[in-house]
Amino acid sequence: MSLTPIAVTSASSGSTVAAQPDKQIAATTSTANTILYTVPAGRKAELYFGHQYSSANQNDYYLLVDVDGVLIRVWGGLSGQSVSYRTLTTPLVTLLAGSIVKTQPSNTGEAFILGVEKDA
Repeated sequence: MSLTPIAVTSASSGSTVAAQPDKQIAATTSTANTILYTVPAGRKAELYFGHQYSSANQNDYYLLVDVDGVLIRVWGGLSGQSVSYRTLTTPLVTLLAGSIVKTQPSNTGEAFILGVEKDA
């Protein structure tokens, strides 16, 4: 048995748009100054953020969230764990269409995102 998407009507335009299925989002990079993910138009994303964290490193890796040009640093989350690394968990963050997740200008480790993209 297959499921058929339900058409929904946009209140502003009166046009019919087919509902899109949820999409799992997972990304990682160790490259500095890189866009890791952009929330597409008409969608929202519920994400956990992570980076490598070392108590010995004063320049720990973090992610930036760009919301209409306002940059917010996100520290913590889904990280490798060893004797010198600790896992920090961010709360679930909801981002709306156009929000961008990117890495910091200098790089000292890996960054991670994990979550679900949904219709807005």
